Amino acid sequence: MVTGGCGMVGAFVCRGLLSNGYEPVVVDTRTDRLLVTDIAQHCAFDAADVRDLPRLLEIAKAHKVDAIIHLAGLVGPDVERHPWSSIQINLLGTVTVLECARLAGIARVSFPSSKMVYVPVPERHRHPTYDPVPEDIALSPQKLYAKLKRTNEDLASHYASTYGLDVVALRFGSAFAPGKAGRFSITNPVMSMIEAAAAGTPYQVETGGDQCDDLCYSGESANGFLAVLGSAPRHGHFRVYNISHGELVSLRQMAETLQDMIPGWRVEIGPGLDYRNYGLGAYFRMSLKKASEEIGYRPKFDFRLAAADYIETQRRLNKSRSNR
Repeated sequence: MVTGGCGMVGAFVCRGLLSNGYEPVVVDTRTDRLLVTDIAQHCAFDAADVRDLPRLLEIAKAHKVDAIIHLAGLVGPDVERHPWSSIQINLLGTVTVLECARLAGIARVSFPSSKMVYVPVPERHRHPTYDPVPEDIALSPQKLYAKLKRTNEDLASHYASTYGLDVVALRFGSAFAPGKAGRFSITNPVMSMIEAAAAGTPYQVETGGDQCDDLCYSGESANGFLAVLGSAPRHGHFRVYNISHGELVSLRQMAETLQDMIPGWRVEIGPGLDYRNYGLGAYFRMSLKKASEEIGYRPKFDFRLAAADYIETQRRLNKSRSNR
């Protein structure tokens, strides 16, 4: 079962599942299947709100579900703008999925956490040293989104130890992916810059070119979930892993890579740090040692490969939209 399987991460996860012999059961409230058009015929689809426990149990029984990847949730600026909805969907929704797993006897559950649970990181992890951040450092999340992720991790730990589930949270690096259609262009210059390059549109960022970060393309997120499914289960245990590429890349280096990929594209990146206005404690390199040793995780998407896949996917999506 893949909740939120029609979304930007869900689409990559479902493709990865199919490629590895799994049978995705997509549970989503949205009717738009644009992001999964290419694989829709190979997936089962069921409409359900993740807060609807009886419906989730019905789907799990009908499809004989033996693992859940829970991706449904509210993200981006809307989390802070609509706290009640965020708590309902991101917190209650996750608890409902865990309860579904408990009642249906589905031992394996994995869900995305976020690098934001670390923010702000201590000085030694920031520019210019970027000492890799391990999973066991003290957490002091400040944003509502991050606080809910941290709470979900605590609840998952309780369900795992109390009811014998095997629950894994993946703390993803700075996420970017096609399919957002520019919704976060103000807060995510990485995505807006890639989309501008793909369209041949000149692009400018006044400041932040020297800021490095550890990015996590949605294809990498799917890679992380597949590593979890391919690893030995640990019933009664909750585990958390950093998932990202581990490549420390600056905004200026990203621009140079895109210029090399698309000759003639014009871009101007000003000097300085903090290109997302999140504060210097929000940019860091994630330690992948634990994920590598325990679940055999190996990163696949450096920025160049991710950008090439992003552009190809975005163009395919634009073509599909124009054909509607």
